[in-house]
Amino acid sequence: HLQDVLRMFETPLSVQLRFGIPDDYENRILAEALTRFAGLHPAGNISATSGCTAHYPAAIQDGKMDMAVCSGPEKLQGVHISTEPAVWAASASFHLPADKPLPIAMLDRACWWQTIPTRALNSALRDYAIVFRTESFGSLLAALRAGLCVGVLPASCAGDDLCILGEENGLPTLPEIHRTLLCAPSGLNDITSAMAQAIQATMPV
Repeated sequence: HLQDVLRMFETPLSVQLRFGIPDDYENRILAEALTRFAGLHPAGNISATSGCTAHYPAAIQDGKMDMAVCSGPEKLQGVHISTEPAVWAASASFHLPADKPLPIAMLDRACWWQTIPTRALNSALRDYAIVFRTESFGSLLAALRAGLCVGVLPASCAGDDLCILGEENGLPTLPEIHRTLLCAPSGLNDITSAMAQAIQATMPV
């Protein structure tokens, strides 16, 4: 979890970076980025927020964050980190129903993750039933791994324990997900530059 990773930083507070990250990041990716950051700028201290990125651009603009990684189907004006497809994912034990609505899990929050699966299924005229709602990616992954339903994830978050489904399974194509690093104009200093290097070195292109 995020708090476990942040325990790596035990140096006294000298410079603080207010940093926002998407909660669809794997813990491994976050841990690697923070480890790289600690090596580049050991005197730094991070105040990190993990969650939905929809409000991060406004937080940067309002001076409430120094840096944020934003993810979404639209490209933002910032430093490009990665692009990957969104995918339908399910447990290997899950069986697609042939004559019943598709059971899906959905992120219940006001951002584009909530609309991607329903918009795609509506466009494809595929019947579905929302059987699981959650505000966190962790709970969404748990529902998928339990074999309860299918859901939409960034491809890199599916892992080896989930199967990726697609058109061959009768499911519609999903948009690509772009991750962009945004920095406050006043925050372009050594510490934000170090974190930018850490993130870019860690994330897949």
